[in-house]
Amino acid sequence: MGAVAGCLGSVLGLENASGQRLVEPEDPGENPDATPGEFYHLIEEHDIVVDELYHTPEENRLDLFYNSSAETVAESDEEIVVIYQAYQELIDHGSSLENLYTEIVDPFDEQARGWGVDTEWVERYLDGEIDENELWGTIVESKAYDDGNESDGTSNESDPSMDDDGSASSGNETSDETDDADSADGTDSSEESDSSADGGSADNESDVE
Repeated sequence: MGAVAGCLGSVLGLENASGQRLVEPEDPGENPDATPGEFYHLIEEHDIVVDELYHTPEENRLDLFYNSSAETVAESDEEIVVIYQAYQELIDHGSSLENLYTEIVDPFDEQARGWGVDTEWVERYLDGEIDENELWGTIVESKAYDDGNESDGTSNESDPSMDDDGSASSGNETSDETDDADSADGTDSSEESDSSADGGSADNESDVE
């Protein structure tokens, strides 16, 4: 984990790094070869706007610069999932890549400027050694931000995938229950208020007499 997070700060300026190769998109066709170019093609097909993609053969790593279309952290996480799944597909098809590092071009406030994936995590997930939530947790921990801080692993971000029952969690259940309780309290208060008003009216009539 530390190795991935620690390398994110060195992603900028990679075009000057030794051994870097600029990658162009490559249609995998019917017989994919799990190449960096196919990874480029896959994420573009899923609406990820690639700025630049570099491959360093000596280190078996990919360095991706992309423009985020997200306006919220949740939408940004959905983009991360799309990119991760494309990388997982490469590994599942026999790629020898060891790491993926990313840099988000011009991130918004509260958005991570970069994150990474270690191929070991992917292999452990594919082998059933870790589950989806554990995998997502490692990716969240790899996030780096413009202030130079990295995630401390205590993030409350949840896996943006579906719940076990196949439905997306809205997170509003507690709020709805509270609203119902407030509504009930409001009814009681109104009844008390009406009773007070009736009592006040009776007193006034007595005074008039």
